Amino acid sequence: ANEAIRRLRERRSSAEIERSSEEATQVTWSITIVKPPYLCNLYVDKSDVPSSPSDSSPPVLPYS
Repeated sequence: ANEAIRRLRERRSSAEIERSSEEATQVTWSITIVKPPYLCNLYVDKSDVPSSPSDSSPPVLPYS
């Protein structure tokens, strides 16, 4: 009985680890999807006014 309980517990903990890493991946994806356009808008609004050496560099920064 103890053996079965231990196996169940191990399986559950590994499933929890899997789920948490899955959630982390989803969070990362949502950040990747949501943030760059927002950052781009920020860069366009603010970096267009100061003289920047290259016009193409501000929009590229958020993705790096």
